[in-house]
Amino acid sequence: MKIYENANKSGSINLPKTWSSATDVPETLYVDGIEKGQAVLELSCSMPGGEIISDKVALLVTETISWVPIGDEAYIWNPLPEDLGTSEGLEFYNQLTKQGFEVYWLEDPDDWSNANFNDCTLNDYKYTMPRCGAISVISHGGKGCHYAVHAEDSMAGYNACAAWVGNESNMTIERWPNDCYTVRVSSNWLANNWALDLNDNKAITVWSICYSATADPITGEAAVKEAAGGRWRSGYIDVTDEPEATFVNEKYLKRMNGKTDNNEKRTAGEAWDNGVGYKYYNIFNAKMDGNDWATLCPAPMKENPVWPQSSPGNRKGTGCIIFDTYMNYLYWNDVIDKISGRNTYDHDWIKNNNGAFGFKFKFENTGGATTIRADWEKCRNHDYGQYQGRNLDGDRVAPNKDHKEWSF
Repeated sequence: MKIYENANKSGSINLPKTWSSATDVPETLYVDGIEKGQAVLELSCSMPGGEIISDKVALLVTETISWVPIGDEAYIWNPLPEDLGTSEGLEFYNQLTKQGFEVYWLEDPDDWSNANFNDCTLNDYKYTMPRCGAISVISHGGKGCHYAVHAEDSMAGYNACAAWVGNESNMTIERWPNDCYTVRVSSNWLANNWALDLNDNKAITVWSICYSATADPITGEAAVKEAAGGRWRSGYIDVTDEPEATFVNEKYLKRMNGKTDNNEKRTAGEAWDNGVGYKYYNIFNAKMDGNDWATLCPAPMKENPVWPQSSPGNRKGTGCIIFDTYMNYLYWNDVIDKISGRNTYDHDWIKNNNGAFGFKFKFENTGGATTIRADWEKCRNHDYGQYQGRNLDGDRVAPNKDHKEWSF
């Protein structure tokens, strides 16, 4: 970090700096964070008679604070028959439930053996899927389109597909001879019906369908995963299958859960890591993009999350915990407890223009070793409406719902 006398970054100060008179000391010093890390600035004043008075300020430059998906619900859309497998959806289910999501399946296990769509209704496709925090779509796909449901290759199957489509535009019925009738959903429909909600909800979207990351150059339809929206989007450039999608989902979501890579890849961008490790049988097919700064639930910041980290000596001061995710500061006004040691007071949230990302407190200069606990029940991510947010993952490794304690 660099120190300046003025807010416009003029008057650079090289440390250590000594002023011979109190009148020469700038009224305000400005600090500019250059790279992530922690530093302590100490100001000492020599008084007449030789007494020295000092004050210390701890400074922390963090990575960008992340957002989590809004709401506690996630959905898996799976109109495929059971014999085609569901392991990529099971991986999505297992990893998200460990971070506080309620995950629901919308399935049609009969697929094209009859004209019954079971849980895969148009109402759920249009209104339920986009209005949640995370989705996984297991189905057939093409360039610029998603095949949403299938029915038997008969007039009954055609009629069932026609009834499912109703008056929707950008949906057509296709026949796959000797297999089925299917509803082709254009990416234009997804852009018009899903993108607004999935973007607003800062959703994580996982498209385990062929060509979901590829546009159709002939029709001009955009890639499905881009058109449908979401803060972070996962799909495939070419044909994919259950084993590949399971491999990608496991690697990606375990990274975001802190289960691998020394829990250092909890954000969406870090978990993707520009595709490192995602080749399947030496073929690079998966594609992900969006806003790098997305997490599944809140946790302490990866580096230097708490202060003080050691005994401050016989002095008063301010302590804090910094989270990697924006927090819910409206529901709980105090989220830490003193377990032992010094008296603490003036507990309050640390905020910027986007929201709260830390919690601070002041401590006395007596009382010995002090232990502070950030309570997982009260530490929850920012959310809207009826949702309080998902609970803290205190050790940054799934499952969540554990405290963060430290002593000084």
